Amino acid sequence: MSEVWVVRHARIYVFKQKMDRFSRALLGKVLNAARPANLQYFWEIGSDAGLNKQVLTARCVALFFLFAWANLTDDLVDGDGSYVEDPDRYGPILLYLLRSLADQVAFEGGEVTTKAWSALNQRLVVCAALGLEEVQKKPWDQGRWLSVARGIAGAQHAAYLRLLWDGTAWASMSEEIGEDVGLLSQYYHDEKSEDPRLCTLSEADRFAVLVQMKERARALWGRAKEAGIHGLCLLIESMGWEVK
Repeated sequence: MSEVWVVRHARIYVFKQKMDRFSRALLGKVLNAARPANLQYFWEIGSDAGLNKQVLTARCVALFFLFAWANLTDDLVDGDGSYVEDPDRYGPILLYLLRSLADQVAFEGGEVTTKAWSALNQRLVVCAALGLEEVQKKPWDQGRWLSVARGIAGAQHAAYLRLLWDGTAWASMSEEIGEDVGLLSQYYHDEKSEDPRLCTLSEADRFAVLVQMKERARALWGRAKEAGIHGLCLLIESMGWEVK
């Protein structure tokens, strides 16, 4: 029910803003397209970190807006934004709205510090820069896959955990753990969707990437188990990594 709770509060937050029905409807479509946005996972590891319900809700809503912002960006680049009416025209404005909403709710109810927000944006700069590397028409190999994955997934997840765990005992681990979670998630989704990033690698390069991901999964699961980050253990196991 935590995902439903966060989505409900995100919609309430949008409803309270000074915008017309058409704008709200477009935002609703973008939010629907972004689900589940790892919201259950974020809720669980935020609870594990000891955040109270009010702060946790606000931070997860901010993360939902940020994820929807990143997801719509990716869909506009790939030409997959047809769930938005006239995406070339409305898409950029929706991106503006989503990022503004994320900023607002993070500071209003999430009690996020400016230091954490600055660190988040530093990681998103890395994410965006390597997003430009991703869309270039060049052959994929092990080094390129790892470099791009560290940016578009690793840096992005590191940014999200930096916001979520701000002020908790796990804040200092957020960027390192976030990068590992991002890399494992990227490999999992690339394999599941048979993305050319992964599927066009040579057999040797693909095997080398898999070996690295298995090592990261085992190390990360052990670290999460020791620290009591139960939601992270469940996420790793749900991807099918052999960690026990």
